[in-house]
Formats: sequence, C-alpha cells, structure tokens
Amino acid sequence: MSVKTPRYIIQQQPEKASFVRRHWLMVSLMVLAVLTYLLGRYTNIDVLQAFKGQQKTLVEENQKLETENESLKVELSRWKTEVQVKDEAIRALQKMLEDTDKQQALLKQEIQFFESLLSGKEQVSELSVLSAKVNSRGDLHHVQVVLAQKLTKVREKTGSIILKLKGIKGEEGETLNLTEQFSLEKSFSLKYFQVFNYSIKVPDGFNPTVLLVELESSTNKPKKITEQFDWSKIIKN
Repeated sequence: MSVKTPRYIIQQQPEKASFVRRHWLMVSLMVLAVLTYLLGRYTNIDVLQAFKGQQKTLVEENQKLETENESLKVELSRWKTEVQVKDEAIRALQKMLEDTDKQQALLKQEIQFFESLLSGKEQVSELSVLSAKVNSRGDLHHVQVVLAQKLTKVREKTGSIILKLKGIKGEEGETLNLTEQFSLEKSFSLKYFQVFNYSIKVPDGFNPTVLLVELESSTNKPKKITEQFDWSKIIKN
C-alpha cells in the first residue's frame, strides 16, 4: 500500500503589522505637526489679543495726552496774554511815574520862584531874568533860565530870548550865540514867570566867562533887555 503525499501544505501566515505600527514614525511626525500648529495658532491668538489690548491702551493714553497738551496750550496762551497785559500795565505805570516826576519838578520850580519873591531877596518890578543856573554833567551843560515880571502885571508878554556865551579861546575873546548854534527855543510867553531848560556843549578849548541873556518884546518897555551872569558863579559841577 503506497503512501500518497498530500497536495497542500499548510503553512502559518506571519502576522502582518498594523498601519500605525508600520508607519509610526510618519504618524508621530504628523501628530507632532498638528500639535505644533494648534499650539502656535492659539498662542498667536493670545499674543495678538494682548497686542490689541495694549494698542487700545496706548491709543487711549495718546488721546489723553493730546487733550492735556491742548489744555496746556490754552493755558500757556492765557499766561502769555496775562504777561503781555502786565508788561503794558507796567510800561503805562512807568510813564505815569515819569510824568508825575516832571510835574513835581515843575511844581518845585514854581514853589522856589514864589518863595524867592516872598522872601524879598528878588524884587521883580518889570520883565527881567529872575535867575540863571548851570549844571555841568560831563561834556554837557544844563542851563536853566527863569523869566518873570511884576506880579501886579496881569497882561501877558511875548517875545524872543537869546542866549550868548562870552569866553576866551586861545588868547582872544569870543562870543558864541548858543541859541543859533544849538537851535534852542527862543520864544517866550508869560504872565508871571516862565522857566527854560537848555542843554549845550562848550567847544573844546573855549573858556566861558559870562552868560548873556537877551530879551526882546514889543509888549514891554524897554523893548530890549540884556542881563549877564558870571559863569563861575552860576555853574555847579
């Protein structure tokens, strides 16, 4: 009896690995990529939200600063206006003080004039030169001449006044017409008295000796009056 060889051989099929096991590296990389994407996305959203919040805060802060800046500009403009008004007020006050000083000086001259009349030392009978004074300040000489007439006279007198200065230059005598040389005021008009203040400069090399004051008036008798004053006695340094 012969033994027949079986036609089929049963072999055990090796177990196949799953897709995940076979491609675990690729799956791991994909999972890692997804996680990285999701992590980056949501993280970026948080950062973006933070940036937006910060931007809003900065915008609000900027608007606040702009408002404060405009307010400061208005305040600065108001201060400038106040300073300008104060400066103008100060200048006006200084002008008032200067005018007051001038008025006081004129009143002082009037008081001195009437005091001299009442003292009896200076009796004014007709139109005349009551006094002449010279104050020296450096190169300039300030000359004050006071004209007056009798107090009982109420008629106004007008005319011209001329100042001349006699002196010596070198070895020769010389007379300067101060009114013409320095364009001094030469018209007078008075009822009781009038004060003239002049500023002159004595030429170099000229030694003054006598100040001449000439008055000419068609409403006075005599029509022409000349009075002279010793320079050394009327000048004050």
